[in-house]
Amino acid sequence: FNYYNIAIRIDNLLVDFLLPLITLAGIAGIYRLRKTPFKMSLYTLVIGGFLGIIKNNGLFFVALLVVYAIITVSRNKTSATLTKKINYSLSMIIGSVTPFLLWLNHLNQFPAQSKHGVNVNAYQSIFEGKNEEVIGQITDAFLDTVLSVSTPSTQGLLLGLIIVVVSSIVLKTMSGKKNSFITLGFTLTIITLTYYLGIYFMFLFSMPIEEAIILAGFERYTSSLVIFNLGTIMFTLVIEWDRAFYIQDIARRDSRGFKSVRMKMIYQYTTLLVTGSAFLFILSENNGMIYTLSTYDRTIQGQVKNIVDERFELSTDRYLVVSTNEEDVNNYLIAVVGRFYLYSPYVDGREAFDMNGDDFISLISGYDTIVVLDSHQTFKQLAEEEFNQSLDPGQYRVSELIKQD
Repeated sequence: FNYYNIAIRIDNLLVDFLLPLITLAGIAGIYRLRKTPFKMSLYTLVIGGFLGIIKNNGLFFVALLVVYAIITVSRNKTSATLTKKINYSLSMIIGSVTPFLLWLNHLNQFPAQSKHGVNVNAYQSIFEGKNEEVIGQITDAFLDTVLSVSTPSTQGLLLGLIIVVVSSIVLKTMSGKKNSFITLGFTLTIITLTYYLGIYFMFLFSMPIEEAIILAGFERYTSSLVIFNLGTIMFTLVIEWDRAFYIQDIARRDSRGFKSVRMKMIYQYTTLLVTGSAFLFILSENNGMIYTLSTYDRTIQGQVKNIVDERFELSTDRYLVVSTNEEDVNNYLIAVVGRFYLYSPYVDGREAFDMNGDDFISLISGYDTIVVLDSHQTFKQLAEEEFNQSLDPGQYRVSELIKQD
C-alpha cells in the first residue's frame, strides 16, 4: 500500500488513496456484519454515501461496495425473508447514491462557483475537439502503458495475480480444501477491465488534448485500483488461511492447532516480521508527510498560496506570474498552479525579462495583475526604472502601476 501510495502522495491527492481504503473498510464491515442484515445495510449506505462525495470516480467504488453487500444479503440464511432482502438492497442503493445526487444538484445550482461540477456539454465539447489522429494517439499511448511491465500499476496487477495463483496452489496442497482464490481472480479481472475502460473513456471525454495524449495522472488513477485489488486479495488470504487451520474455534487454538510446532513457530515469526515492517512503513509515511508539510512554503504551490487567496468564482482577468524558477515556468507548473488558485484560464508564468523598457511596458500592459513569487532581480530592476517602485513578492494591479508611472 505504501509503495503504490507514492504515486498518489507525490501528486498531493490524498483522495485517490482514501477511495480504496474506505472501500476496503466497507467490505470488512459488511463481512463482519453479514449475519445481521439490518446493521449491515445501515453500515453500507453510510460508507457508500461518504464514498460517493469524495470524488466523482468514487461512484465506481460505491458500486463495488453495494454489489458486494447485495450479494451478502442474498446469501443470508437467517430470518431475513425475500421481501426484507429486497428492501435492504434497495435501501443500500438509494442511500449510497443520494448524497452524490444532492451534491451534483448543488453544483448545478452554482456552476460558476465550483471547479468540480459534472457538465455533459463540456465533456461533449472536449471529445469533439479530438480528431481520429488524436484518438489514435491516446489509444496507442494507453495500450502501451497498460501492457508495459515497467509501469508500476501493471506491476501491481501482476503481483496480485501471482499472489492469487500461488496462494491457491499452496493452500490447496497444504490443507486439501477448496479455496475461493480462482473465483476472486476472475472477479478482480472483470473489475480491473471495467475500471481501466472507464479511465480510457475519461481521457477521451473529460481531459484536454495536451493532457490526454500524455495520459496525465494515469498512475494516480490506476494505483487506487491496485490498492483495492491487493487489499481484497489480503482479506481473502486471511480468511482462507484461517479456514485451513485444524481447529476452527479461535479460542481453542494452541500448539496443537498447527500441523507441527515448527509450523507454529514459522507462523508466529512471520506475523512479527510483517507487523514490524508495517510499523516501519507507517513511520516512513508519517515522516514523509511531515517533511512535505515543512517544505511546502518553498514549493511553487506554497509560494502561490501565500501570496494569493484561493478563489472559487471564475475570473476573466489576465495574470502574469513572475518567478526565478525557469524549470517550473518552462514545464507550465507555475501556470497550472496559478490557474487553480486564481481560478482563471488566463495565467502565464515568466522567468525571462531580458528586454528594454518599451518592451517591458508592452508586455505588462497585456495583463490585469502581476503576481511576483520571489525576488527577481531583472524584473525588479525594470520595474524600478519604469514605475519607480520596487516590486517585492506580492500582487500588483497593472492599471495602478501604469497610472502611477
